[in-house]
Amino acid sequence: MKISFDFDGTLEFKEVQDFAKELVDIGYNVCILTTRYSNPMSYKWAKNNPKIAKTVHDPLYAAAKYTGITEINFTEYEWKTTKIDLLNIDIHLDDNINEVNTINKNNKAIAIEYNLDWKNKLNSNILKLSPNSRVDSCPKLQI
Repeated sequence: MKISFDFDGTLEFKEVQDFAKELVDIGYNVCILTTRYSNPMSYKWAKNNPKIAKTVHDPLYAAAKYTGITEINFTEYEWKTTKIDLLNIDIHLDDNINEVNTINKNNKAIAIEYNLDWKNKLNSNILKLSPNSRVDSCPKLQI
């Protein structure tokens, strides 16, 4: 099973990073799927602010390092729905309800909105897709 996390508005938060880290630690295939450009100089504003552009991905890379996530996928400002099946993602967590609805309508993956009930929804879908999952063996991830 492959689980992806959006960064901006989702994995940028410590509570989501801690959850993703738990998944990585117990052996899940976890990645980041972000709408960002892979090359920070691709942003329209970057030419006027190259010093800032060079550091724009620093929080993203810090979150990846903290969680143990080694795969980062950039959509180059395309909808995530264009990449999610190609990456064989089963579950995706995102704060953008339009992105979530589009993925749920057009892709095989289950997209979950980052809201007050995100952790329970993510846990239930992990257990539904993988009934023999080790997620229930980790107390911090129990529903």
